[in-house]
Amino acid sequence: ALGHGAEARAASAFCGLDGRLDLPVKYYTDGMRYRLGFTLATARQPRILLASPGMLGGDLAFRQRARRRLERLALGAERAALACGEPAWLAQLCTRCVWVEGNAIRRDGPVAEVLAEMAVSRRAA
Repeated sequence: ALGHGAEARAASAFCGLDGRLDLPVKYYTDGMRYRLGFTLATARQPRILLASPGMLGGDLAFRQRARRRLERLALGAERAALACGEPAWLAQLCTRCVWVEGNAIRRDGPVAEVLAEMAVSRRAA
């Protein structure tokens, strides 16, 4: 149970389930369970973060809050691995990029170099 302290109130506000957290989880919709699960899984700063923005679900407002939280967690982690196809996001958050294609590493290096090579490859395709 979340309880009723400051952490519980912060989690409730973040996931948007105010007033419904006292309901048994079996009565939650899939979306409510997802929002609560994401909120609890990202409530504390990890040393190592493995994430994908593809895991961001819910309505637009929640996705935006969740994305900002993932960004904060990625920047604060000792190590972060992001599975992402969004070049701007990778360039903002990462110093190194590994381009995986067809179950093989195609390029590994500084983000700007790898993203530039990916862009050239996509234009040629």
